Amino acid sequence: MVAIALNSNGPQAHVQKSRRKRSSLATLVAVTLVAAATSLGGCALFRNPDSLHLMKAEEFSRQEQYDKAIEEYRLHMRYRLSLEKRPEWENPFFYLILIGDLQLLQDKPDQARATLEEAEKQGVDVNLVSDRYRSLAHWYEKKGDLDTAFSILKGRREHDPILFDAMLDRIAKLIVAEADAGAGLPKASASQPQGRK
Repeated sequence: MVAIALNSNGPQAHVQKSRRKRSSLATLVAVTLVAAATSLGGCALFRNPDSLHLMKAEEFSRQEQYDKAIEEYRLHMRYRLSLEKRPEWENPFFYLILIGDLQLLQDKPDQARATLEEAEKQGVDVNLVSDRYRSLAHWYEKKGDLDTAFSILKGRREHDPILFDAMLDRIAKLIVAEADAGAGLPKASASQPQGRK
């Protein structure tokens, strides 16, 4: 809540002073927390090389420096794999999913597909891998390569038939429409009856 006081400086001056105080307080709290963490032996985020690689990877991703981000994700993954004591539920190969995403952003679908195949071989959750295969198929669809998109979806259908069937149906219709257009057939419209009467 902002209090407006009428004084010689006007209401805006009071609002600006209030904002400066809040900003100064936030800065003071942040500096205090960092100082406390480092004086108590440092916090894990600043000590662990895996956290450093992960932070770098995320920053490079935001900056669209995808090759650097991929390298940092790989370094993070290698470090996590090297640990003798890591949580039983953790699968460091999960980062292959993120690497595949970045490769797709670089328009490198073959590399992305190979990375997804590796993630699957390394036991990454099938739902995560399947989701990325749908993204890969969508990438091909956007590029106009409907046959490849269809092939990818058909090959993965067994993992999630409901979602894959919906995409397969949509792409199959696009393939048929392309074939009809190439053969000079008129487009079917919603107003034209389909099938026999």
